[in-house]
Amino acid sequence: MKSKHAKLKTKAWDLLSLCIRLERSDCNGMVKCVTCQKVLYWKGQGMQAGHAIKGRGNYILFNELYIHPQCKTCNIFNGGEYTRFAIYLLEKRIVTRKKLKEDEIKSRLPYPLKDYMLEEKIKEYKERLAKELKKRGF
Repeated sequence: MKSKHAKLKTKAWDLLSLCIRLERSDCNGMVKCVTCQKVLYWKGQGMQAGHAIKGRGNYILFNELYIHPQCKTCNIFNGGEYTRFAIYLLEKRIVTRKKLKEDEIKSRLPYPLKDYMLEEKIKEYKERLAKELKKRGF
């Protein structure tokens, strides 16, 4: 059985994943994978929110600089396509090489994530998702 902390972390991640995919979708709800350019509906099994840095440590898990829509093939079956993901971030000037390198190092260090922090994130992501759904009429 999952601990309370693990349940909160999963809930927060699930909500953020929905926010990322919906916010980056077009008016029809279609969103493009940042690594292969495949276009899929924002909600469903085919499209996910992937991380540009390996691992899902606490420092990276909710860091939106490194979370973007990614199809299940790239994210899961192709191991995250980290090189292509990094190229995307650098070409779009989302991060610099220096920042990417620094955050790759930080991603391997301990980073506290308390229950109250997760509860705040859940509240924020629920509000953000509801606002975006309403705005789009979904």
